[in-house]
Amino acid sequence: MKESISAVEALCKTMAQEPNASLPSALNRLVNKQKAPAHPSLRAAFETLYGYTSSANGIRHAMMDQPNVDAEDAMFMLAACSAFINYLKVKADKAGISLNA
Repeated sequence: MKESISAVEALCKTMAQEPNASLPSALNRLVNKQKAPAHPSLRAAFETLYGYTSSANGIRHAMMDQPNVDAEDAMFMLAACSAFINYLKVKADKAGISLNA
């Protein structure tokens, strides 16, 4: 789960050209600059998922040795983040944002 949401965050940072931004900050910059327009509810959903991974049993931050996450939770996060990354890549292409380093 950590790697899935971190991949979304990394892409958003690249698209926003803000390497030190958090996911919510990078998403807001993308939407506010209209580089990658997204419905506010969609942006809010990923901000909420990001918040969940920050607070739920040490998923993103090591609060314990073994995060208490079920396989179905991890599969959901992988699928949701993969879909969002593909969505953002299309938005980047349409907005003329180069994702090459």
